[in-house]
Amino acid sequence: MKRILFFLLPAALAGCYDSSGRHGDVGDADAPDDAVVDDAAADETADLPPDCPPIEDFELFFTIDDVDQPFNDTSIEEPCTVETITVTSTTKEIRLQCTASDGSAVVHTVVLRTYVSLDIPLWEGSSVVFRYVVEAPWWSSKWFSIGYEGGGFAVLGMDASSLFPERSDMGDFYSPLTVSQAGTSCPPEPEYCYDSKRLALDVAYLDEARTLIVSGTQGSLAGTNPIAAPLFRIAVQAAYEHTDMQCTDVPPGWFKALFVLYPGD
Repeated sequence: MKRILFFLLPAALAGCYDSSGRHGDVGDADAPDDAVVDDAAADETADLPPDCPPIEDFELFFTIDDVDQPFNDTSIEEPCTVETITVTSTTKEIRLQCTASDGSAVVHTVVLRTYVSLDIPLWEGSSVVFRYVVEAPWWSSKWFSIGYEGGGFAVLGMDASSLFPERSDMGDFYSPLTVSQAGTSCPPEPEYCYDSKRLALDVAYLDEARTLIVSGTQGSLAGTNPIAAPLFRIAVQAAYEHTDMQCTDVPPGWFKALFVLYPGD
């Protein structure tokens, strides 16, 4: 059985809206470690309020079935077997052999790229449930998860204008977590026809643990069971609310994040 470690790389841009999540002064992911730091930018960071940490330099990117920017509404939930896991220096490809709602066999391919190093608890031959939703008004929003028949997930992600799809019943998408958005005191960042306000994800595990992860940062959450406590690793590249809108072809906000669950022993 093969376990995977993955790294997500930069996302392409969709339509007229930049969904990359690179709002504000995010560094070049290809810059060398000894790159010169702009003193003015450092001073600006020093003036940020306590709940507005500096933006970390990482990017998340995933494709489903070799489509980066899907523009056809989709909603599937299928039982699958992890057929192969292919690891390269920049990508992790998970090939799933699934059964569609009409009983036919179908193959789905999930490709993950990131500069965030996460060991995902999936193995070839594992029985899983694959969920994938696309909603495409003026822009393309997508959500996916690879989870288990009894509930819970191994990995899930979204690159979307909201935490949940509007037209699909995915109220348990983050289960066993509950996830909502929370405000911060970060100053708004002007874009071409609106202001972007950094948000945080308010993440809770049952009644045992809770944390806030601000846009552009990473965090973790653990249960309290001393014997079998699950651990969640979460990377939030983008969680923004768009305000002072002067145009109609952009979403009210954007969320790009990746969640990984390490089950307790």
